[in-house]
Amino acid sequence: FFQAAAHEDVKLGLSNKVSRERFGQEISKALNGPGRPGHMLSSFVRYGIDQIIFEAPKPIVEPLPGAVVRFLVPTQEERSSLSAALVEKMQEMLLKEEEEEKE
Repeated sequence: FFQAAAHEDVKLGLSNKVSRERFGQEISKALNGPGRPGHMLSSFVRYGIDQIIFEAPKPIVEPLPGAVVRFLVPTQEERSSLSAALVEKMQEMLLKEEEEEKE
């Protein structure tokens, strides 16, 4: 799945055809299931689909002329900060999984 998701056509399809709610449901199942959630999350980053899955919501309505859009769409700096926090959390989860496997 992850290797297929690395293809640009598949990324476009994921971005345009899969709802954020569906991503949330599937990720919730994976995080709460018996598998290795750290591996799943690091695979999202490795194959470049993390930005699609964790993309900031798009505005539902058109902003009024002169409206401040910053409140609807995060800046690149904010997105980078969120991505960095996510990667840090994934690294923690992977280390924890590796320690548990050694025990």
